[in-house]
Amino acid sequence: MPDHAPIFLTLDVPSSSKTCDRVSVSKGVSWNRATDTDILAYKETLRVCLDEIELPLDALHCSVEGQLMCSCPDHANDLIEYHSQIILSLKIAASRCIPHRRKKGLAGWSTLVNPLKEDAIFWNKIWMDCGRANSGWVYNIRRKTRAKYRQAVRFVLNNQDKLSAERMAQALERNASRDLWQEVSRRKGGSSPSTESIDDVEGNEQVRILFIDKYDELYSSVSYDKQEMKQLCFDVDREASLICGMGKCSSKHHFTALDVRKAVKKLKGGKSDARPSISSDNFIKACDELCVHLSLFLSALLTSSLAPPAMLESVLVPIPKSRKKSVCVSSNY
Repeated sequence: MPDHAPIFLTLDVPSSSKTCDRVSVSKGVSWNRATDTDILAYKETLRVCLDEIELPLDALHCSVEGQLMCSCPDHANDLIEYHSQIILSLKIAASRCIPHRRKKGLAGWSTLVNPLKEDAIFWNKIWMDCGRANSGWVYNIRRKTRAKYRQAVRFVLNNQDKLSAERMAQALERNASRDLWQEVSRRKGGSSPSTESIDDVEGNEQVRILFIDKYDELYSSVSYDKQEMKQLCFDVDREASLICGMGKCSSKHHFTALDVRKAVKKLKGGKSDARPSISSDNFIKACDELCVHLSLFLSALLTSSLAPPAMLESVLVPIPKSRKKSVCVSSNY
């Protein structure tokens, strides 16, 4: 033991760290408009948000009496909250860093009208700073720029079909398929037929029940032996309990970050369900830390036999077979 007294040192070092505000999230981002800088910012913001998530360590490493299967209700709630925090991080990062969707504008407005509008605003400000004179060269320039702006507005409003056709031709020439189909959708109006009455059933709730029965009949149309299916389910549960549940299974019961990364690479961009706040691009463009969190979460689901309610939801969108036929008949869907 040294004979001198211990030396204590206290340092006051200023430091700054990024935090993730997990309150406000706006929907509707446009991934196709995101630049490389936007993607890098998204990865960094997502990394910060994921770092702030408190890991449910007990739920991730749970084992009951030496078995691999977890049945703790508290751990189930922890995993559901863990899933919610991961999804929220994806939404926040995308909302902050990725451009938001714009309202559908008029064809030719950005190229023909906006430059003249800015010019007119500029000279109007100069005219106001000069005392709002009723004559002189500043007054004449202001009057001409305002006239050109109004003329351009009238031209764009009166020639939408021509300008839209020119924009589609330019998209074809550039081989820009996304711009082409966006213009086609803009010309079609994007409206889809809807009705609150189908097969003499009225109201959204009753129509929903009608389609539930219709899809149940569709997905049950393939015949099978109910007793054989029941026995199969019993055998699978027994094998899972006696072999996998006791740690005697040769197969691994966990996912690695590499497994998740390989799966993400197989995703196609721009895919989402009826809730556009999360799409496949949220995962494709994400940082590597997301794969680590997903591997931990998915591995925990295997040992807990759990799936969060949000993962069990499925959105089915009935599509009319023919728009020329009645949308009030279920056989047309």
